[in-house]
Amino acid sequence: PESEVQDQYLYAQLCWARKDFDCAVIKAEGVVAAMGASTKPKVYRLLADAYYQKGDYTNAKKFSDEFFVKKNPDDYISNDHKLRADIMSKIGGSPDEIYVNYTQGAELDTTVADKVDFLKKGVAYFKERKIWDKQALLLEKVITLKPNPNINEYFDLMYAYYNNDENSRARDAALIMRERYTDQVFGFDWAFRNAVLIDTVKRDSIAVPDAMKLYEFTQKDTTRFKTQYINSVRYLAGYYINTAKDKEKALEFFTKWKDADSANAVTIQGYIDQIKKAPATKPPAKGTGKTKSPAAKKSTSKKSKTTIVTKSTVAKR
Repeated sequence: PESEVQDQYLYAQLCWARKDFDCAVIKAEGVVAAMGASTKPKVYRLLADAYYQKGDYTNAKKFSDEFFVKKNPDDYISNDHKLRADIMSKIGGSPDEIYVNYTQGAELDTTVADKVDFLKKGVAYFKERKIWDKQALLLEKVITLKPNPNINEYFDLMYAYYNNDENSRARDAALIMRERYTDQVFGFDWAFRNAVLIDTVKRDSIAVPDAMKLYEFTQKDTTRFKTQYINSVRYLAGYYINTAKDKEKALEFFTKWKDADSANAVTIQGYIDQIKKAPATKPPAKGTGKTKSPAAKKSTSKKSKTTIVTKSTVAKR
């Protein structure tokens, strides 16, 4: 009788709620055996989840497939796609397949807050596995949905681009932070970092202006922003001696660098002494001059992952 089948399904739910997944499977499969093709989609959902919790991902996928074949619009929620994504991640599903489940699941939610919360589950999934391009795509959706995205969301988007070697897009995200959060160092710092990686030929186009903006920002507190201060003055010192051929400006920034970087002060003083012995120079026309000094060895033009600002640092703003 249908009433007895319903009782079996309720029993399966109670077993699942108690995390007795073996019991849940036995009872729910009894329902499938009794109802056959008339089995309701929610029974397949329960079986998919119970098998997933048991670590039997093959059967989890089997019943997830059944659910999606027979699902009905009145009983179909975003978490169905979350479970599907989790199952696919265990059986070698592609990042594209998993990404699609997170985007389709978000579409089922009715409020912006719920859509954002669901998408962030996908963001966390891809971040943990360092699949940066998919993390960035979901973060783009989060930022588009939210009326007022916060600095952490822009930072995460920027950092996903950065890790995926999309430095122009990373810099664009950093520029938004720099414009909207003028009291925070992160936009200034990361616009400069990405500009250095982009602007390797004509350094005065974006890297030098970004270095100067970072330098100006750090004047607020050169102790608190010591690392960023040193990075900016070191870069500007190298630029003025090697590219701009401006001896006086080079000495100005080499001196600032030496005063802030006590660990390397002796080495930096050696650069200063060499520059002082050199004949006076006038800034030449743009694009001329290729002479390099030892300071060029200190260039930040190569990407380094050893001084990354972490998410936790942003959260403490």
